[in-house]
Order: sequence, then structure tokens, then C-alpha cells
Amino acid sequence: MSNKLVVETLHRSLRDITGKDETKSGTSTLLYEDFRQILLVVHRGTRADIVNSCLKRFTLWSSIKTMKLTKNMRVRKYGDVEAGHFAHYLQDLGSENASICKDTIFVGNFGSCVTNTQDLIDAFFPNVVTNHSDPEWLAERAILALLNKIVRSINKKMIEMMPGG
Repeated sequence: MSNKLVVETLHRSLRDITGKDETKSGTSTLLYEDFRQILLVVHRGTRADIVNSCLKRFTLWSSIKTMKLTKNMRVRKYGDVEAGHFAHYLQDLGSENASICKDTIFVGNFGSCVTNTQDLIDAFFPNVVTNHSDPEWLAERAILALLNKIVRSINKKMIEMMPGG
């Protein structure tokens, strides 16, 4: 998600270039945002600082015309049916229309899930005790989480699994 300061700077620059001191400079500008993405990171910012920095807090937001893309062109071009199903699933998930259970973690293909951290580690890092010293094997794997405390919890559990951990 873009910081509103980027758009405010662009707006001021367009005003200076066109010499018009109006709210709308008459210049069409195309912006792309997916508001289902995570919020910005504001260094040492409070929750209010983070929300206040998003594009929807731009002073001229009410005068911006928003349009939505409704067709996944990659799926349409290549005809990948499974990718199409996954794209619809992600869109439903982002719109909070997907039926998901609380405390369920989805792994790999959107049809499989685990319900605890150990099963998640086993799914992404099978045989981690024997493979942990292979940098190429490790480089092919990652677990992403929304919160640092979740990452720390997973890291702690994995370190405990290692020899000498």
C-alpha cells in the first residue's frame, strides 16, 4: 500500500507544473492499489499513525475516481484453471467471504490445512533435523507470518528441534 505522502507530493508537483492552484489540476493519473494488502510500516508509529499514512487518508481522496479490475488476465491468457480457482479463493479470502475456520493455517495448495505450529513446520520443513545443514534445501523454504511474535514462536520451536537446541 502506498503512503499518502507520495500522492500528495505528486499532486503538488502537478500543480506547480501546470500552474493551476486548483484542487483538481485537470491531469489524469493512474494509481494502482490493492487495499486488501497489509498496511504500511511506519517506524515507531502508533496504530493511528499507520492508518493515517494510508492513501485513503489523502486529503483529496473523495475526489478520486476508483475503478476495479474484475478479470484475472493471467488466468485468461494462459487458461490455467487451477490458478483461476486459487485466484478466486484469494479474492474471497481478501473480501472475507471465504469459509475458513478460526486458528486454521493453510498450507501449499489451498485445499490443505494444519491446525498447529508443529504440523506447519513439518509441512514446510520435512526432516528438518537431518536437512538443516543444507543451505540449498533451506533456501527453498519459508514460512511467512503477519506478526513478529508468531515468527519468533515458530523460530523458537524450530531451534528447539535442532541438535543442541
